[in-house]
Amino acid sequence: MLENKFNREEYETFLIQNGCVRLGGKYILSSTKDLSPYHINFREFGNKGYNILLNMIGDFIKENIENHQNYQFVGIPYGAIDIGNQISTIVGNGKRAILRKEKINADKEIDEVFAGPMNPNAGSEIILIEDVLVKGSNITKYLQAVRDCGIEVNKAIILCDRRENASDSMPTVGDSNYNREYESSTDKLKEKGLELFVLTDVHSLIPRAIKRRYSKENVIKLDEKGVQIVFEILQYYGRNGFDRGGIKEGKITINEFIDFPFTQEIIGVGDYFNTKLLQSFIQENVLTAKNF
Repeated sequence: MLENKFNREEYETFLIQNGCVRLGGKYILSSTKDLSPYHINFREFGNKGYNILLNMIGDFIKENIENHQNYQFVGIPYGAIDIGNQISTIVGNGKRAILRKEKINADKEIDEVFAGPMNPNAGSEIILIEDVLVKGSNITKYLQAVRDCGIEVNKAIILCDRRENASDSMPTVGDSNYNREYESSTDKLKEKGLELFVLTDVHSLIPRAIKRRYSKENVIKLDEKGVQIVFEILQYYGRNGFDRGGIKEGKITINEFIDFPFTQEIIGVGDYFNTKLLQSFIQENVLTAKNF
């Protein structure tokens, strides 16, 4: 029997079509100071859509994790709790356990960290599932608590990585060191000995969400509101995103497809708009670039 293959583009399209990606609002994230103009949410699928999501995640795990059937999968509170249990049933060892939502501290017993019904045993190994990775503080807290009670955790699945900067302090706009390397959330977790398996990230997901909203007859036509949304997304990522320097040399002028001028017309090396997300918008033809 042939198994389905995970396809990242199909996964992203599915998330967009099912309202998982929200654009153009002011969304509060607990781990950042700024209000985010985009939000990724895995909690509002209908039954049919939810089952499709689980099958896609299952296909990804089958392709990327050896001996997956031997692992217990556990979702990080809040958004991935049920996903972890369902995935453990579909492609794991069938055991279901819930991490307690209340504050957990070091040196807790297993039954103080997990709420059952089939808690892992000391010495066993589990795989964590995080729905959306921002700065990594939430998964780091649970990772430490689980390890402290004698359970091995060496792998984690990330359903969507926002590619945020994990540093406690960010440089101010215009700082000569603005584009220097800071620590990403994924790097921070890898330093803790965690192997990460990421299904998608904002670099491709957000530009594709914009394309779907503003495409008519296979042509992307941003209106004035659309231009403003793109500007706010790039502005937010310029302050909070990790991947900088998408444009390596020289300066470019950003031009869109209609008459509304893009506010930040000239982008150069050292400009805080110069990020991999900007590069992705250009590659997806949401924006066009001309050498300046």
